Amino acid sequence: MQTPSFFDFAMENQGGRKSRKFLEEMKAYIPYESLERLLIEEGVYRPRQPGKAGRPPYPSRVLLGALFLQTWYGLSDPMTEELIHDRISFRQFLDIKADDDIPDETTICNFRNAIAKKMLFEKIFMIINGIMQEQGLILKEGSIVDATTAKDADIHSLKHLTKEEKAYIVADSAYMSKANKQAFRQKGIVNGIIERRVRGQSKLRAKQQKHNKRFASVRAIVELPFAFIKRLMGYTQTRFIGLEKNDQYHYLLAAAYNIRRAPNLQRKLEMG
Repeated sequence: MQTPSFFDFAMENQGGRKSRKFLEEMKAYIPYESLERLLIEEGVYRPRQPGKAGRPPYPSRVLLGALFLQTWYGLSDPMTEELIHDRISFRQFLDIKADDDIPDETTICNFRNAIAKKMLFEKIFMIINGIMQEQGLILKEGSIVDATTAKDADIHSLKHLTKEEKAYIVADSAYMSKANKQAFRQKGIVNGIIERRVRGQSKLRAKQQKHNKRFASVRAIVELPFAFIKRLMGYTQTRFIGLEKNDQYHYLLAAAYNIRRAPNLQRKLEMG
């Protein structure tokens, strides 16, 4: 990073008031040091070596911050590069000064692909969630799982999605099966999978209707994050080719969503 210039001081309080406030709040909840340590350990990022010749790498904060920006605002790689050049609030969020280099779209793309290739977005998600749990912003008890289609449920097995769960699981009817019900009973986990009609069944039995009514209000909780991610973060369709890339990107989406919620959760916690 370059030493701040007169122009940087002049621009310090410029930019959109709402976007500047939003990004200032977001910056406080991103554990950059922990994430950089993970990327260094996994060989994805190499920090600048003192005395080494050649062009220095971009700071990890800039590269990671660029990924969060494009996730919050639903931006493509070219548009992310363009808006970092254009928006004062984006440059302030990334701590980019007037004379600093800005990563181009290829650099951003390669950085994201390198993280996805090593399946590290899941670890990034877990680091962020772990810190939020320590701060009392997330209470982890029970799992709520949604599947847009039955195909999604086949691709991402319920066992994988809820492997750490010990209390209860509420899930879309796409996950309903005898095997899942039996597995829950063996583990002593409360079964909250929504019941559906099976072949030869004209309507749900009274017991099934009662079961669905019991968990409908709980399951509705999961609809809010999906609606938020789709409408306000612009994620209405898959953005990459290949299941693994999209699967990893979903962890980044979830992490970005949780960070976006953090300030409001913090205020509620302080209010008691």
